[in-house]
Amino acid sequence: MNDPVENLATLGTRGVASLSRWLLAALGVACFALGAIGALVPGLPTTVFLLLGSFFLTKSCPWLERRLLQNRLLRPYAAMLDPSTPFSSRGRATSLMAMWLSIAITITLLAHGGTVGSWVLAVMAAAGVAGTVAILRFRRHLDKPLPQDETAIR
Repeated sequence: MNDPVENLATLGTRGVASLSRWLLAALGVACFALGAIGALVPGLPTTVFLLLGSFFLTKSCPWLERRLLQNRLLRPYAAMLDPSTPFSSRGRATSLMAMWLSIAITITLLAHGGTVGSWVLAVMAAAGVAGTVAILRFRRHLDKPLPQDETAIR
């Protein structure tokens, strides 16, 4: 026989799971919306919101995630989510140019205002150098075949 208390407990668990899935799906859709706006508005990040939206939708609604990532506007950014896709030379150049333009404008405005110390400007420049190294090293190994481990063959 079916125990009515057991049925109620199961129903309550499904209700909470369903509510959390709906909340995660709503967060995912909101992040994708911000990512789409970021693809059009300079200064608003796109990839970060797509990563968050993808995470939330993977947990709640994978078919919606796939559908949103196949959208014409978001498809170029979604390619960055695939770890097997190499980072193009054009993407590297665009990233470096946008990053250094932003750093140059910010340093110029801060230096002209005279409200910050020179150490802040030096930290910003150092962060730019670190970012440049990271961008230049990001997924470049995908262009060449990976070397085989000789110990694994023996």
